[in-house]
Amino acid sequence: MKLKETIIKLLLGSDGDGSRDEKGKARQTLTRQGLLNAMKSHFDESMREETTDEGLLFATSFYIYLNEEDYKAREQSFAYTVREAVNKFNREIAERRKRYVDYRPHAQYWQFQFVPYSAGSIVSGMQQTVNDIPPGQVVILSSIHPLVSQGARGASSGERIVATVHTKDSMTMSDMAINARALLGIDIRAKDRFQVPFNDFRPLGHDPLNEEDNRRDPGQPRATIKIEPSYFLIDGVRHSTIHMMGDYLQISGRGGLSDTSGGIAVARVDSDTVMDRQVLLHYRPELKKLFVIAQGHVTLNECRATPGEELEVYNHSRILINGEIQLTIVIV
Repeated sequence: MKLKETIIKLLLGSDGDGSRDEKGKARQTLTRQGLLNAMKSHFDESMREETTDEGLLFATSFYIYLNEEDYKAREQSFAYTVREAVNKFNREIAERRKRYVDYRPHAQYWQFQFVPYSAGSIVSGMQQTVNDIPPGQVVILSSIHPLVSQGARGASSGERIVATVHTKDSMTMSDMAINARALLGIDIRAKDRFQVPFNDFRPLGHDPLNEEDNRRDPGQPRATIKIEPSYFLIDGVRHSTIHMMGDYLQISGRGGLSDTSGGIAVARVDSDTVMDRQVLLHYRPELKKLFVIAQGHVTLNECRATPGEELEVYNHSRILINGEIQLTIVIV
């Protein structure tokens, strides 16, 4: 796997937060705008290097190394910065697709990992040894495709993998009173690790309380879903039928996800064979249509779904998970 590296120096001085060290010298503090600019600059460079006159291509997986103090200062806002970065990426891609009309998403999702860099650390894929990352400087490694979860698929021979060791977090996202609506579409895997489905490169942050939804009865389901031969687990109680009340519904296995993941409601299936994030249902109110995005082995009406591809789901459609658990969309 080819990893692309960019070291971005952000001399923020007077553009930073104005803080000073004990000697009164202005610190080059990394602002959130500076971090966002670095991510967009790296993305633009990757698109320039990888895109040809025949095909559109760009990085989708990013390892973002920060000075430890910058990491601490910015860590509570990582998810918001990811949201804004993805929106910037999506706008750029939407503009480019006007020329590359045959482009199809080449990955399943965006992936971001923020890492506090300690002096002397050795990182696989980094072209040079970095003794330290000064305040205000960002080192970004990226690849065209995200690595699949460890254990799901082994790396090919000779493939270099960027690995980050995480100690037990002193603070997690669950410790903070976050309004999940502010982070719709962001899959928070850890406080510094995020995945975002491509979702046809549409803007993130659609709030279910928009004008379209205000004209609709808030108690009206987007869809009714029946499962067999298994059951959905709601508060520990088995149900054979559930109602999809929001615009997103993640179908998950028995364990691993809470009732919401990145602001998305989760329906757990009483089965050990279903992945934590195997099927994502997405209702688009502007179209009044339901779509399915496969993230594992899924068939829709006997046709195998390509992971990451968004397919329309009609009334009485059948979604088969792993060839054994059937979801029937009773009504949309």
